[in-house]
Amino acid sequence: MTENSSTTEMIPLENVVLKHANAGIALGAEHRFAESLEQWRLAAQLADANFEGEDLYYWVKGGHGAALCDVGRYRESIAVSKLVRAWTLSLRQPLASMTMARAYLALGEAGNAYPHIQDVHRLTGDEVFGLFDTRLISAGRLRQRPKSGRPSHLLERNAEIVGNGLHHQAAHGRRR
Repeated sequence: MTENSSTTEMIPLENVVLKHANAGIALGAEHRFAESLEQWRLAAQLADANFEGEDLYYWVKGGHGAALCDVGRYRESIAVSKLVRAWTLSLRQPLASMTMARAYLALGEAGNAYPHIQDVHRLTGDEVFGLFDTRLISAGRLRQRPKSGRPSHLLERNAEIVGNGLHHQAAHGRRR
């Protein structure tokens, strides 16, 4: 727990992590990517120290990986996203795979991006191809469309499903 600066009540650490993560989502939606990354970094730091192996940890790491990609820190983004890829796929969520595809494509490594694009395609259908320049896909050269940030509908859907799962766990006791 941590102390709330405006009162003397104690705030569960999970709420602090979620506060930073939610700020990261909001700032990313406003294309304030450097500020978003800082919020995700703070959330990830707390999750690393206190929630490793729990759903909250994986959810935060997924957002942190996407935020790293948004600011062009592609190798770090890939490394973080690899940590949560299996978890996101187990929930049928494309965030980690989409982030890894974006990062690899930005690095010019289409061959490494391809398996992750396939993951996203399996989860979302042909919608994934709307995220990339289809002329280059058909030519065998994948390239992202001009940088507009992460596909917010995928992140929002991921946040909604994972958030519902976290709320369910809070109401019915935490899974271990």
